[in-house]
Amino acid sequence: MDTIDEAAGSAIAAFTLAQMSFWALYKSGLLSKSEAEQFLKQGVTANATGGPGNQKAAWMLEQVLKAVSAYDPPKRQ
Repeated sequence: MDTIDEAAGSAIAAFTLAQMSFWALYKSGLLSKSEAEQFLKQGVTANATGGPGNQKAAWMLEQVLKAVSAYDPPKRQ
């Protein structure tokens, strides 16, 4: 495996794990909808004006933001 494939695989795995962890915190109610949306908006803003990799990251975070905004998490008791 070459360095580019290793870097791509690491990036994909890292994003997948981060997305799963973020979603678990949100879905469990430990992270409120407004907090989740704010974190994601900050990530989008921080990456939107960067290079091609940053712009792709911004797009990916926007997709997560859309999913968060559409989901109505259970209320914590």
